[in-house]
Amino acid sequence: MSLHSTSVRLMSVVTPTATMLRSVFRVRSPARIYSERVRSVSWSRATRSLARLNAAKAPDSGTKQSKGGKGGKGGNAANGTETSKAERLSESYEAVIGIECHVQLNTATKAFCSCKNEYGAKPNTLVCPVCLGHPGTLPSLNRAVVEKSVLAGLALNCQVSKESKFDRKQYFYPDLPKGYQISQYDIPLCHGGYIDVTIPDEGTKRIGITRAHMEEDAGKLVYIGSDGLSGAQSSQVDYNRGGVPLLEIVSEPDMRSGKEAAMFAAELRRIMLCIGVSNGNMAEGSMRCDVNVSVRRRGAPEFGTKVEVKNMNSFNAMQRAIEDLQEPVESPYGLVGPLPIPVVPPYPTPQ
Repeated sequence: MSLHSTSVRLMSVVTPTATMLRSVFRVRSPARIYSERVRSVSWSRATRSLARLNAAKAPDSGTKQSKGGKGGKGGNAANGTETSKAERLSESYEAVIGIECHVQLNTATKAFCSCKNEYGAKPNTLVCPVCLGHPGTLPSLNRAVVEKSVLAGLALNCQVSKESKFDRKQYFYPDLPKGYQISQYDIPLCHGGYIDVTIPDEGTKRIGITRAHMEEDAGKLVYIGSDGLSGAQSSQVDYNRGGVPLLEIVSEPDMRSGKEAAMFAAELRRIMLCIGVSNGNMAEGSMRCDVNVSVRRRGAPEFGTKVEVKNMNSFNAMQRAIEDLQEPVESPYGLVGPLPIPVVPPYPTPQ
């Protein structure tokens, strides 16, 4: 069977009425507001980077000034006695980090049908009417999926629910043949756990596990003519991965740095390998992590605006992404948080 081709065509329509109102009232469009805010945030980050470069060169300039006599006071300031604006922001704000890990279970067959759970087969050869979502087909739960999920939950010190159920997660995407994903929502199989993670030079930290629930994986998009979506001639779908059993493990927002998040994910992978429920091959997508980062004032009870980085399959990349997002940024609009994803305010009043 060949790959199924899909294509998406975007259309934009501008009505004469909208054009007339924009010319009469001179209303800035949301896209323009967004662009201005991104430019302001980018300028703030560029200014901060320049300040770091100047701080790195400061010791030499401070020494020359101190020799001259008059520049002694200025030399001390250049040497770092005066806290920069970026450093004051870092002292006043903290990052709040949570992780969602999707772990593929190494069962012999898929979650709700008898197709093989195997990586690397020819496209669309490990499919059937059930995992393709054909009308009239009914899913049948694989017993091994439940057993391995319970084992993983116990290894994560979770409580196992005596009763559980599946739910439909409705959304449209080309690699989701049924138009919904079989998942768990309000009654997950496992909940309320934790793992103890050893952080280098910091000791051991306990990170909570909110829940661990069963679900099915989606298919895989393959871009033809390019390595990614940009520049691709077409998008094709391999449904072999559709229906593969997943265990989604959601942590509490207990992490405060990229190092802690990377060590948590590494420890979670070691546990899954030790109990034998997954091969943990991140290059093949057997373990993928979604990182959620927000920034708030230290000691504040509420969370800031959340930014999510999807499908991370490298601990090093995860740590670097968090370290970039967790740095607080202050723009002329007073936005502080893991930008550049500014919040567009209501439309300005026409004048």
